[in-house]
This record gives sequence, C-alpha cells and structure tokens, in this order.
Amino acid sequence: MPELPEVETIRRQLIPLYRGEIISDVSLKTPSLLKNYSVEDFQRDLTGRQLLDFLRRGKFLIFHCGEVYPVFHLGMSGIFLQNKAESRYPQHIHLEMKFF
Repeated sequence: MPELPEVETIRRQLIPLYRGEIISDVSLKTPSLLKNYSVEDFQRDLTGRQLLDFLRRGKFLIFHCGEVYPVFHLGMSGIFLQNKAESRYPQHIHLEMKFF
C-alpha cells in the first residue's frame, strides 16, 4: 500500500507533468470506484477543466480543477501512469484522462 511519503512523491511528480494542462477526455472503466457521483457527471464536470494544482490530504490525492476537486486514493497498489502502454496489467487501468 502506498504510504504517505509515496503519495507525496507522486503528487510532486504530477506537478511538472500536468499542472496547467486541460483535460480533453475522461474515460472511466470501473464506475463502482465513484462514490456518490454518476459516470456521466464525473466526465462532464472534468472535461475541459484545467488542472490548476495537485494537493494531498493524508493519503488522498486531490486534483484542483477550478470548482471541481476530484479526490483519489491509491488503495493497495494504485499508481498513475503517463502512458497506458507502460502498464504490465492494462486490464487494471480504471481511469484514463487525455489532455489537449
């Protein structure tokens, strides 16, 4: 399970790669990961938003997208990939974001 220092490292790695980028598309492969949110609302609320910053609260990663703040928990073995071709287990990619 990623511990707090690993989550902070991931947050710091995401900043130079994606801060300021605009989300062009969101694809959710596992809808059950959303809590109190429909897939359609999630996609609509994130598409076209700019990633302003990456925050961390405990082991949760928070993407600051204007008025929208999606919160991610990496669970037991979660990771963020820059390129899904890097995954040894593509069947376990649950969320994909594309950028302009």
